[in-house]
Amino acid sequence: SDLFTDKLVLQRETLVPVWGWADEGEEVTVAFRGQQVKTTAKDGCWMVRLNKLTAGGPNDLTVTGKNTVTLKNVLGGEVWIASGQSNMEWPLSASYQPESDIAASANPMLRLYTVPKLKAEAPVKNVSANWQECKPETVPNFSAVAYYFGRDLQQALKVPVGLIHTSWGGSPAEVWMSEPVLAANFEYKRDILDAYPAALKRYQESVAAYEKEAAAAKDAGKPFKKNRPWSPWKPTELYNGMIAPLIPFAIQGAIWYQGESNAGRAREYRTLFADMVKNWRQDWGQGDFTFLQVQLAPFMAIKDQPGESAWAELREAQVLAAKTLPNAGVAVITDVGDEKDIHPNKKEPVGARLALAARAIAYGE
Repeated sequence: SDLFTDKLVLQRETLVPVWGWADEGEEVTVAFRGQQVKTTAKDGCWMVRLNKLTAGGPNDLTVTGKNTVTLKNVLGGEVWIASGQSNMEWPLSASYQPESDIAASANPMLRLYTVPKLKAEAPVKNVSANWQECKPETVPNFSAVAYYFGRDLQQALKVPVGLIHTSWGGSPAEVWMSEPVLAANFEYKRDILDAYPAALKRYQESVAAYEKEAAAAKDAGKPFKKNRPWSPWKPTELYNGMIAPLIPFAIQGAIWYQGESNAGRAREYRTLFADMVKNWRQDWGQGDFTFLQVQLAPFMAIKDQPGESAWAELREAQVLAAKTLPNAGVAVITDVGDEKDIHPNKKEPVGARLALAARAIAYGE
């Protein structure tokens, strides 16, 4: 799998799956730090598990079958997934006064991996990207929240940290969940899965009307300024394309910044988010790994009188969901929002608070 490239970080102190593809019946040996594990490819794939690793390196990892592949500069350390919608995707270069942080970012003990955007009908097996060392050339387009989280965690733990960033702006939580999990819940099946065909039909009708209107305006020589309609998100498509290919890569935990796209259905999010976490944990097969979410920042004009607020309700849902889960934390950022901007650009405090939560929940500090 292309999760395994040069500059890779492997999770310490746990069994580490290593996998790939080979001819039927091909013998494959994985060698790393004195361990040698053998297996035979079946149905074109193979997987071995390395015994517990200590932090440190770098070392080479060698995979030998009919040919030999050597991965160089491999570290043992802490691996975290970073996922969500645009506030997680938000790059360091577009954040608050990033110049000095980018200039000071070089750290061979911090490694970055960005999962390419992919919507998929069914779970995909491979992901096509490369691990990179964190430095001024590689970090500007990386997730700002994930970078600040990883930077602080690496400084605190003094071990290598690997960040796997997989997010997509505008995505609702249900597109990060698997089909079987959504289908097993009556309400999700009715309100999410079964509602999609009708949403798709409405979208197709609105596109047809838009194109007709645009053509008529063009024929009449009139300006046409309407925006093309947005296509609806298909439930499970990002789970299939951007989470499934990461499983069962050994990790310590996940950080999550999402909820804006579910604010209109805040009550549902109380269970939906909790079920998404359970979904990932169950499919990873690594127990109840730490899952840390960012509570939404304030957005929209601040009023002088109390009133209804979908975002406040979603914030409540985030807390209620976390209370039902083991090893879950919430980073509160109500003081670093921007009432005029759905993308508050101060991402450093967000990463810092997630790192503090990780130190408490994942590392028992």
